[in-house]
Amino acid sequence: MNKFTDKMVEETAKLIPEIYEDGLKPAVQETGGIIATLFGLVNHVLMYKPKTWIIKYKLKAQKFEEEYKNRMDAIPEEFRGDPDINVVGPLLESLKYNLDEDKIREMFLNLLVNSIDNRKSASVHPSYVSIVSKMNSTDATILKCLYERYKGNYIKAGKINVTLIGTNQFYSDALPEWIIEDEFIGISIFEISETLIRLQNFGVLTLMFDRSAGGSYLEIIKGKREVQDIFNRYKTNNSNVELKGNDCIIYINDFGKNFAKVVLT
Repeated sequence: MNKFTDKMVEETAKLIPEIYEDGLKPAVQETGGIIATLFGLVNHVLMYKPKTWIIKYKLKAQKFEEEYKNRMDAIPEEFRGDPDINVVGPLLESLKYNLDEDKIREMFLNLLVNSIDNRKSASVHPSYVSIVSKMNSTDATILKCLYERYKGNYIKAGKINVTLIGTNQFYSDALPEWIIEDEFIGISIFEISETLIRLQNFGVLTLMFDRSAGGSYLEIIKGKREVQDIFNRYKTNNSNVELKGNDCIIYINDFGKNFAKVVLT
C-alpha cells in the first residue's frame, strides 16, 4: 500500500472503534457529540471529491448542524433523553451520503431530533432509518403531500389502460400501473406510480385494486391531462381504442402514518 492508503487505513482504524465499538459513546453522553461524529464521517467522504463539491458539501453539513442545534434548543432540558444507538448509528452512516438531498436531509433531521425528545422517542422505530435512506426527493415530496392532505383517509386512484374496443387487448406500456387524482407540479404520472409502488414496498402505503370509496371516480382519473395526451397519441394511430380500467384506493396505513409523523414533523 502507498502512503496515502496507509494513512486512510490508519485514520479509519481510529474512527471506527470510536463510533461503533464504543457504541457512539460521545453521542449518548452528550447530544452535541452527534454532530462531531457526523463531521468525522464526513471527512472520509470528502477525500475523493472535487474541491467545489467539497465546499458545497461542507456548507450542507454546517447547515445541518445549525438546524440541529436550533431544534435541540427548542426542546426543554427535562425532555432531552439519550438517543437509541440502533437509530443514531445507522442514521449518521446514511446521512453522510444524503446531505446534498435537502428533503431527505430534513427527514433525517426530524428523525434524529424526535429520537432524542422523550415526548416523541417512543414513536421512533429503527427501521425508519433504512426507509428514509432508500427514498429520493420525489418519494419525500409525494409522501409529505399525501400525508398532509389525507392522513389515513382513502386516496382516489385508478388502474386504466388504452384498450382495443370490443377486446381485452391493451397497450401494456401506455399508462402507469397506478394513477391518482392528485397533481404534483413537475412530477409525471409515471414517476408518481413508481413512488407509490416503492412506498408500498417500504410498508408505508397500502394499494388496493378494484376498490372504491363510495361512487366511481374513474372518469376523473381518465380526464387527467397527461392521461388524455397519451390516449390521443394512441388514438391518432388507431381510432379503435378506448380507456378502460378499475377504481382503486390507496391509503397511508398505521405504520405509514406513524413513520410520516416522525420523519416529516
